[in-house]
Amino acid sequence: MEYLNRILGQLHRNGDFNFHPKCRKLNCTHVCFADDLLMFCRADTISIQILHQAFLKFSKASGMKANPSKSAIYLAGVKQEFRTEMIGRLGFSEGTLPFRYLGIPLDSKKISIHQFLPLIERITARITCWSAKLLSYAGRCQLKKSVFFGIQSYWSQVFILPKRVQKAIDTICRTFLWTGSASSSRRALVAWDRICTPLNAGGLNIMNLTIWNKAAIAKLLWDLARKKDCLWVRWVHCYYIKRADIETVNAPKQAAWVVRKIIQCRDVIMENQQLIGSLSDRLKTVCCLGKFQIHKLYIAMLPRFDRVIWRNLLLVANVIPRHKFIVWLAAQHRLPTVDRLAKFGIQIPPMCVFCNKQEETFQHLYFDCCITKSLWSRICCWMGSPRQILDWENELKWICSKARSHAWRNAITAAAFIHVIALVWKARNNMRFQNLAYDEDKTAREIALLIHIRGRHSRSWKIGLQQLNSFP
Repeated sequence: MEYLNRILGQLHRNGDFNFHPKCRKLNCTHVCFADDLLMFCRADTISIQILHQAFLKFSKASGMKANPSKSAIYLAGVKQEFRTEMIGRLGFSEGTLPFRYLGIPLDSKKISIHQFLPLIERITARITCWSAKLLSYAGRCQLKKSVFFGIQSYWSQVFILPKRVQKAIDTICRTFLWTGSASSSRRALVAWDRICTPLNAGGLNIMNLTIWNKAAIAKLLWDLARKKDCLWVRWVHCYYIKRADIETVNAPKQAAWVVRKIIQCRDVIMENQQLIGSLSDRLKTVCCLGKFQIHKLYIAMLPRFDRVIWRNLLLVANVIPRHKFIVWLAAQHRLPTVDRLAKFGIQIPPMCVFCNKQEETFQHLYFDCCITKSLWSRICCWMGSPRQILDWENELKWICSKARSHAWRNAITAAAFIHVIALVWKARNNMRFQNLAYDEDKTAREIALLIHIRGRHSRSWKIGLQQLNSFP
């Protein structure tokens, strides 16, 4: 491809060759990435012929030829007779805007919402592929953080996504989290805005798409500010910014909408209260070794949240993620107990399935019920911390103080608490919906096995596991 670059780079020496509008100053005739090649010139017969002959020269020398079925010519501002003539000469079909290049739609005007459908369809296709699998809430959450984020982040680093597109993506992801599919819907147990907050604020640390999109576009602003040596930066400076200061230049009305959005992103940076100084100073604070860190700016752009006391529970090591998710719901009183289901219009037998003495509420289930209280008391004794079991709020405060410690006994106790909450909820569902009997001995043994199996590779737990060598 170096030979092709050299041939096309010499076209400016030909006095008969006319550049595509706004390409002359940079002698820009082509853009190439791997085998994806864009070549452009003014729509006149001589210029097209010169450009075509240059490519044929390269083809003859290298043996690489254009595939007519995968190639197209794009013409604008010319008559139909000229279009027909050029298509006949070159042997390519006529393409229409927008077209996809490196997975992104290219157009001469602002991208419409319809052009973002491939992004939405790709996310939906992944969900459809996974719907048949038995994924827990925690599993779906992890897929959202990794796979979904990877799909949408590529687009988010190029465009400011329209609000309707952002809302559509959030709706799909929210529906997938709570139902496992992209189509069926039900009432969410926790609001999506809450889910998209950091762990220490009570969320699941899922990226807020709107804020991350702005932080990603700010990276393009940083490239403009430091005049990064790449074609698009040189082009924007050459035709729009010229010698103006990026901190004060107005977004030119005649500039492409993407360029205007990048420059307007400057206002978002300057209005941020977490950053201080000039635009350059603010952007430098989110750089590491001269490299712009989108995540650091994202954190700076997040609103300030109050910390929740149970944040350390979500950081306890050697615990099944599914169980952590149940505790996350429980800490916010969002488990669908009978009293909450009644608010949604769902009527089921109200009595507690463990003791059958009182109506099931969250407070009764954890730990006013004598059966669940007995299980937690039994585990505490096994851990070497016998104590009187109090209500949920007091137990949560007590275990959170343990979760902050790095001592092995406190860490294992916090892990045991998480397993108790999750297995009590599992037993409740089995008894209520599958008519299975509850066995406290079996549940206690399961908790002990989980502690040993999950923690067997932890050096800090080694001494503790040797002491806890019997079933509770």
